[in-house]
Amino acid sequence: MIAKLNNWRGSPRKFVKYLRAVQNKKALDVVNKLKFVVSPYAEALRKLLLSAISNAANDPKINLDNLIVKEASVGRGPFLKRVTYRGRGRVGRVTKPLSNVYVLLKEGNNG
Repeated sequence: MIAKLNNWRGSPRKFVKYLRAVQNKKALDVVNKLKFVVSPYAEALRKLLLSAISNAANDPKINLDNLIVKEASVGRGPFLKRVTYRGRGRVGRVTKPLSNVYVLLKEGNNG
C-alpha cells in the first residue's frame, strides 16, 4: 500500500535519517517506536505510516501484522522564497524548503 505526503514544511535532507531507520522493518513496530521520538519529522512519518496502514486495511487479503516498510523515500518540493535584510541597504534571499515523502508497504516476514 502506498501513502504520500506532499509539500510538507521541512528539509528533505533532515527527513532522510528517519526514512533510513524504518526501511525493511515491521510497520506496526515502527509506528509504536516513533511515538517516543521528539521530532516533527518523526511525527509526520508516523502519521504517514498510519495512513498507509489504514489504506492496507481496506484490502481483506492483507494481514496487517505482516506489513513491512518496503520503500521510503523523500524528494525535493518547491521552495518558499523570502528576503532578509542585510547591511548597507542590501537584501539576501532565504529559501525555505518543502518535502515530498513516499512510503510503500508490502506484506512480508521481515522484522
